[in-house]
Amino acid sequence: MIENEKKYYEIIGVRPNFDDTFNLIQEKPDAWKSFITNSQFENNLKRIFNALLSGKSNINERKSIWIQGTYGTGKSHSTAVVKHLLSDDNEIIEDFKKSLADIQLRSMIDDFRKDHKAFPVVLRGAYTISNVTDMSYEIQKQTRNALLKAGISISIKTDFEKAIALLDDPYMESFWKLLLDDDLKIYCKDIEDIRKSLKNYDKEILGVIENCYRKINDGGFGTSSITKWLKDVQHELLKTGIADHLLIIWDEFTSLLSLQESRSILNTAQDIAELAKEYDSDGNLENIYLVVVTHKNIEATDAYRMKDLEEQKLALARFITCSYEMQPNTTYHILSSTLNRIDEDLLKNLINERIVSSVSVSSVVDKIAEHTNGNITEIRNKILSLYPFHPYTAYLSTFVSRQLGDAERSVFNFLNDEEVGFKKFIKNKVNSVKFMPTSYIWDFFLKINNVSISSGKLGEVINKYNLHYDSIKKKGNDYLDVFKTVLLLNALNAVVNSGEDSNERSLVTPNIINIKDCYSGIKPESEVLSILEYFDKNNIIMKSADGIYEVSTASISPEKLTEATKKNAEYYNDITKTRDVFPFNYATLDNVITNNNGKTVRKTEVLYLSSTLKNNQIEVQLKTSFKYLYTVKVCVFLSHGPAELTKTFAQERNTQDLEQFIRTLSELEEYKHIIFMNIETSFTELWFSRFIDAVSKMDIHQNNKLEEYNFEKKKAQGWLTKWFNNILNDGQVFLAFQGNTELTSFRNACNKISEDYIKFIFPCGLDTLKTAKKMPIWEERATKAIVENILFKPKRDDIESNLKGGIQVNIQALFKDEKNNYIFDNDLNLLDYADEHHPVLILVNKVKELLTLNAQETVIELYQKLTPLFQPPYGLYGNPISYAAMAIALRPYIDKLFIANNGTKVDKTLMRDIIEHLFKAANGGKVHSYLSLRYSSVEEIELINELNDVFGLTESGLMNIRWKARDKFDKNAKAPLWILKYNNDPKIELCKTIDDLFRFTIAPDETITQSEINSLLNKIKNYRLELKTSIYQATNNNLLEKFIEKTLEKEGFEFSKDDIIYYINYLSSHMNDGRPYWQEDQINTKISQAYFEKKKNIENKGNIGNKVEVPNNSIGSGSKEKGREAPHNIQKDLSLVMKSKINNLNYTIEQLKELLIELIEIDEIVAEYINEIIK
Repeated sequence: MIENEKKYYEIIGVRPNFDDTFNLIQEKPDAWKSFITNSQFENNLKRIFNALLSGKSNINERKSIWIQGTYGTGKSHSTAVVKHLLSDDNEIIEDFKKSLADIQLRSMIDDFRKDHKAFPVVLRGAYTISNVTDMSYEIQKQTRNALLKAGISISIKTDFEKAIALLDDPYMESFWKLLLDDDLKIYCKDIEDIRKSLKNYDKEILGVIENCYRKINDGGFGTSSITKWLKDVQHELLKTGIADHLLIIWDEFTSLLSLQESRSILNTAQDIAELAKEYDSDGNLENIYLVVVTHKNIEATDAYRMKDLEEQKLALARFITCSYEMQPNTTYHILSSTLNRIDEDLLKNLINERIVSSVSVSSVVDKIAEHTNGNITEIRNKILSLYPFHPYTAYLSTFVSRQLGDAERSVFNFLNDEEVGFKKFIKNKVNSVKFMPTSYIWDFFLKINNVSISSGKLGEVINKYNLHYDSIKKKGNDYLDVFKTVLLLNALNAVVNSGEDSNERSLVTPNIINIKDCYSGIKPESEVLSILEYFDKNNIIMKSADGIYEVSTASISPEKLTEATKKNAEYYNDITKTRDVFPFNYATLDNVITNNNGKTVRKTEVLYLSSTLKNNQIEVQLKTSFKYLYTVKVCVFLSHGPAELTKTFAQERNTQDLEQFIRTLSELEEYKHIIFMNIETSFTELWFSRFIDAVSKMDIHQNNKLEEYNFEKKKAQGWLTKWFNNILNDGQVFLAFQGNTELTSFRNACNKISEDYIKFIFPCGLDTLKTAKKMPIWEERATKAIVENILFKPKRDDIESNLKGGIQVNIQALFKDEKNNYIFDNDLNLLDYADEHHPVLILVNKVKELLTLNAQETVIELYQKLTPLFQPPYGLYGNPISYAAMAIALRPYIDKLFIANNGTKVDKTLMRDIIEHLFKAANGGKVHSYLSLRYSSVEEIELINELNDVFGLTESGLMNIRWKARDKFDKNAKAPLWILKYNNDPKIELCKTIDDLFRFTIAPDETITQSEINSLLNKIKNYRLELKTSIYQATNNNLLEKFIEKTLEKEGFEFSKDDIIYYINYLSSHMNDGRPYWQEDQINTKISQAYFEKKKNIENKGNIGNKVEVPNNSIGSGSKEKGREAPHNIQKDLSLVMKSKINNLNYTIEQLKELLIELIEIDEIVAEYINEIIK
């Protein structure tokens, strides 16, 4: 039984000798061993020993150490551990070494201490240092003091000692007299005063002496650099066997890095740090390391920011950074050790009664222990040992220490605070107050931050407190207490490190669960919830959709908020506009509608419409929003409940009226393939108003406060999530399809779509196959390998053997019915007993029907023909299973179709490409020329084979063989095909065959008839050998020149052999088409014209007896000798004709390349000219 008047300070307090800091300069005996090791410390220690153990082979690992951590994190204490592990005798460190959990770390310590020992020099703080010289003097001073304290004497003198030696130098008497009369006059009265100051390490006096000495002697007496001095010290320590490592430890180095000379000071620190990588004169490594202990990492210092980018990289390269963050279990341990338990028995009884025996409070302890890194049992016991701290108060105190830690804000300062802290609480009676609540932490936090607010986030939380304090105070202390706790959680949540453990961070989220847990064992849960409801309803701290009482950390003017609210209420009256900003929320609905746990595999388009739209607006959306023919189309209507915000500009639509209109739409033929859903579960008025409030604040913060923008966006998204979760869990839906309606749950409506409506829309679709329901084969993707497998393999078994692994194995379902019976034989012929309702059999027969030509058709526009397959009732589209099914259906047409515009035969490879282009067109792409096809007759194929044989070609299409034969002959014979009639005087029938062959090669594609094909085929069969022989003989046989000679002779025109070139060039410039197209009668006419023009030109020049030459390098001359310049009128005529012809050419790039090569081969001047053009 506890005495009624007994107060907490009678049973517990703070240890009188409690020291909340660890002083590296004035260590208490074995105090370093009280350090509580943890994984963070041991990881850092491994990195330090790795740097120390690294040798010449991994020199870049040898770095000095930069230890960083906020106040109270134990960085000084941990540095003391490093110092002792490196410098104490092995038997002294053995017991601490055993406490280390990391076996590898213990081994690393043993490896180092087996052969090495460090001598430590410890410095702490700024020491009135103002520049690099002061820094050098202080290092010398503290090194000398450390040596003296250890009883070590070395011959290396400090600059102070060197100056003292000069005092007794008789040659320096006048120097000292001068100094005492001038520069030292205000400091010292005589030599002994100077000596005393130097023995006391007066840096200012030494600085004056050094400067004056330099002026007189053109050089100083002190050390040239601190790095050289340290090397000299280390060498002597090594030589005397005292230590082989020198360790310079500088605690609280932070203040030096904000001085005016901070950049130079950091440079000096870098120089010392670099000694770890340097070699002495004997080639041995200098074992000198600098350990900097500071509140900031190097990148956060002013000195670092003053450097350029390259200098910053160099600075970072000198150190390994060891960061220390306050660990909760460490804080619990330290807190526990600072408490003075006066009546331990009573405390144990209270812990058992108020925590252990209370299910609710004990569960809070378990929750905190489980969410904190470390041994759960150990953490739990430490939390219990902190009574009368409430478990949540104990936890939040560690958070304050870690997140707000510095000398004033630390949790240790909280213990000694008699105004608002622990020492205030213990004045309470034990029977009156069961625990110290979290509100005490808030009061301490407020005391520190209300005077000077360094963080905008914290400032807004404090402003919220100051704004509502008076009104809440009137409600009573219970309301005020809960208000403080909610704000404390907000403050800690606002400043929590982004890298904090997610489990641990969740404990400071100001949600209902955490707030209730803060008062477990203190206040009834119903009372806490009632207080929170008051905060929410009165807009003091509003609850978000996910139950979080979060304070916005940015202020907004009421005018701006009112304006933004009005604008957004009007905009989001069409609630579907939320999808533009919050697509993620809609994705949850989309997933159920379009996939329904794998029940729906076909691509589904979902159109969300607002119930506020007018009837004509709805119809416009239905006609324009759905993109594809092959999809399941679902139109979903959404609404928000009656809202005060929208009454001024919007009329509410009656649900019954909307659903009657939806029913009417579903009955229309135009919309018979659309499924309608009206979700009756609306966005409630409260949720809608909270959503509008959040998006309005989003708009205000969008341009200048990204963090606040994201905060409000998260809140807005939360309200939508709450609404959509309601729809998903038990939402009511009015469902309409082709005049049939029902009221059901959202989930049942989606099942109805998957199991009934899709089959009704696509009864011939591949998704009717129960064995083809694997989602990957329905996803739109490239399927070249699957199509090739089906088209290229000769047998069904070969195809199936390759359909293994990944998505391909699921394609096998196309070859069998649902009873696992094949519908194709091994040659891919449909079996007679195959199920006539099998979608692949239906598809194959439909393709056969669509590709059957009527009497008027010659060309098959494949996409146009097969378009019905990409819409109901079939619905193929660009996924593996549709590609595979189309390949099966078109496989029989390989080698039976030709590309219409060039006559190329559709082989397996080309069929693969045609299928690819077919699906691209169905998806809205361009209709490729490959999709214009035609059938070929047996005679056409036979004619192609005969022409390939005669001309020595390997072409597959009728169009290709015609121009290839024509051009090959022209290239070899340099004449049109009919010229063969003038080779060896062939028979009349052969001449007729040659004329037919010539006409066949130059006729337009569309004019060639089947009868012409049949006739030419028979003639070529009869004269195959003669044609082949004649074509062979025509190569380089100058038949065109011979024909011109015969024509000239026949007309009785005088000519010489040299004139033939003139006629050839004349033809080239005056014929309207290319040489392969020159016709015999046209040439006769042109030769006559050429003769008379030539004759006239000669007469005009008065040179009847002379020959007129055109350039021998003209195209087609074949000569490489230069002729005279052509007459101007011929050259001009030639130029005009050639330009006209070139403009009318329809050559491919390959044909143009061949032409250029031929030109280059004809004449070197032409080649040179073309080369210049290309350059």
